[in-house]
Amino acid sequence: MIFSEAGLFLCYMNYYAPGECVRSCIAVAGSAQRAEQLIKDKLPEYFYAGLVTTPINQEASEDVIRMIKWMPPQVKNTLGKV
Repeated sequence: MIFSEAGLFLCYMNYYAPGECVRSCIAVAGSAQRAEQLIKDKLPEYFYAGLVTTPINQEASEDVIRMIKWMPPQVKNTLGKV
């Protein structure tokens, strides 16, 4: 991860709707609180229970790595410059 040492935090939510689809939302910020607030500003309160907030670092879980891989290259490049 090119920006794993930037001190950034990832807040994400994966919602699995039976018989429908998966809804994933992510937010990245310089603090855990800011990342969480960014995503909460966009989601209905119903989804808050599924939020996961974690630092982006070398010990990141497989879920975090997967969420980062889903980010568009332009976003990853911008985060790498932070």
